[in-house]
Amino acid sequence: MRKLSVFLLLLPICLLVSASCQPETNSLPSSLAIINGNKACSPIDHIILSMHGDLIKHCPEASQLLSNYDGSAEAANDIFQCCFLRQANQQRWELKDTYAYKREELFPYFAELGMTETVYPSSTEYDVIFIHGTTVPVMRIYFNFLQEIWAQGVRAKSIVLLTGRRKLDPVRDSDALMFDEQVAGVPFRIDWERPEEPPAYESDAMIMIWDQMILDDTLHALTPTLIDAPQICDVKHKTCKRPNTRSTVTTWLENNPKPGKYLAISGNPFINYQDATMRIELEEAGLFDEGATLETVGPARPSITSTGIYLDNLARWIYTVYQHTLSNND
Repeated sequence: MRKLSVFLLLLPICLLVSASCQPETNSLPSSLAIINGNKACSPIDHIILSMHGDLIKHCPEASQLLSNYDGSAEAANDIFQCCFLRQANQQRWELKDTYAYKREELFPYFAELGMTETVYPSSTEYDVIFIHGTTVPVMRIYFNFLQEIWAQGVRAKSIVLLTGRRKLDPVRDSDALMFDEQVAGVPFRIDWERPEEPPAYESDAMIMIWDQMILDDTLHALTPTLIDAPQICDVKHKTCKRPNTRSTVTTWLENNPKPGKYLAISGNPFINYQDATMRIELEEAGLFDEGATLETVGPARPSITSTGIYLDNLARWIYTVYQHTLSNND
């Protein structure tokens, strides 16, 4: 049996869903009133318990899953995968915010899980800074965060852009957002020249925006390594989907990188999920055994982030950690 990954011990303990969770109200069905409940519920337990009636209403399979809920990580994963995960090939911004009316009630639990606030680096010297790919407006947020911490003295030997062949969305990644300085809301370099053809993919846009908006000449001179992950294709079903966090990291690992002190830039509510995903891949590649370290940081969540996006991301985070736990216990 493989030794349990050290990183799981360092994840917020609230991810290890309590099997002895005492509901704070007696109005919940007895199937959710876990026995031996002297310990406080974890945030994940609280989310499930507080949404019992809502899940029954909106998720057809919820009734059976809730009746079997025992506070275990497996049971929590089943509920989140079934009821909160967006559909295949559906983008985050396409999610219907079904549970918007629960935002005020759920937000303290998201905060307790570390999904809402800005996270800053713990050091100033790194070997590599990674920036996770995303939509054009959020790329600018991530690059602005990089410029902010760079101005505070954070340094790295190289920059890696973890991105890939996601076709740009005509609304979320519009030409105006890419090329109009007023719409973009950030100053462009005076020496930047607009390309003859607009970018078609996220990877093309990301390297262009780096060149366009990184104002510090020392930082700009660190020509980034572009990881242009291919689409993920299912040959049997003749379907393809965009690259994801895992596939961009595994594409980078194909270059047989040296272990180092790594800093990754994401943004909440995605920081912990992307950290867990990247950490698992680095562990599988043996880089931690060779002395690598990883820290993931980024800006606070935008106020417009929907409740559905929080829940979808939490479903992905729980699944990632749970599956890794299973593989370590095989």
